[in-house]
Amino acid sequence: MDDLRTKLSQLDAKRQAYVLARSKSSSKAEAYRESGVSKTTVAGWADKDEIEELASALRVDRVLMADQKLNDAVEEAVDALLGLMRDAKSEMVKLMSAKEVMERVMGQTTAKVDLTSKGKKLSSTVESMTGLFQTLGKLEQNIRNDDDE
Repeated sequence: MDDLRTKLSQLDAKRQAYVLARSKSSSKAEAYRESGVSKTTVAGWADKDEIEELASALRVDRVLMADQKLNDAVEEAVDALLGLMRDAKSEMVKLMSAKEVMERVMGQTTAKVDLTSKGKKLSSTVESMTGLFQTLGKLEQNIRNDDDE
């Protein structure tokens, strides 16, 4: 990441704006709009290929950082779910927590996603983590509802 930041800092303002927008966008057209840099301007850059490569590398780096954050949050999320399973006042919350733990352990809802770019391979359980966080959100809402009653 430091190497990417160094390269980014060496660019002029228009190139920086375009690279940042392109690294976050799904299309060049969206990057043109977000950065305020026209298609004609980018097409005229002698280093446009290097600029696109930098944007792509920055996008991959962001995905890797997001994956690391999710992996770092797994233990905390599991502890929260187990805490609900053991300590919730509502029997329904305990049941839903236990069911979620069992489904995760049995592997019924895990789907792996592989992303490959420039030799870097990223393997993540994105759907599994999303489902876990959604379930935690539902359980939290159930607890709030229980507390309101």
